[in-house]
Amino acid sequence: MKKILLYAGLVAALATTGATCINEDITIPLNVPPISASLPLGSGSTTTFNGTVTLTVGSLIDEAYLGDVSGGQVYDIKIYVIGAYPGGHVNSSTAAVNGVPLCTFAGDWSAFSSPQSLLGGSTLITTHSAGVQELVRIFTQGSASTTFTVGASGSVTPSPVPSGLRLVIEVYAQANAKIN
Repeated sequence: MKKILLYAGLVAALATTGATCINEDITIPLNVPPISASLPLGSGSTTTFNGTVTLTVGSLIDEAYLGDVSGGQVYDIKIYVIGAYPGGHVNSSTAAVNGVPLCTFAGDWSAFSSPQSLLGGSTLITTHSAGVQELVRIFTQGSASTTFTVGASGSVTPSPVPSGLRLVIEVYAQANAKIN
């Protein structure tokens, strides 16, 4: 009998305090597919690189949530290389979103043969908040057709640079959508 009275009292309290309806938005995290850019590096005496990949917001975030995105976060950045470059070194280089620096990276080519990751504790990558803010701005203000670029610029040594080398940037992010 005590349980029934307790439950009845609890239901009455919840019903009279507005707990029977949700009056505020709920924020849910939306996993965004990896934002990836695979860039070719020059060969021979060309030691510098500069390239971008163009993406659309609609390829990353379901259109049903666009307009409701209120923020986001980057939770990992991975940078790695493809191809053999014995004795090669990646000099101080920059990955960017719409030209806004997202991170800088540098180190031996062989170290980047396996992905260097922020979550993995890599000391070869340093993030820049301006690039993260730019990506969040794109998520919150973009439409399905909004385009943006992800790219990198920098240099490698020594010369000659072998042919067929690639640099890959992967950004892992979430967008926060408010639903009601």
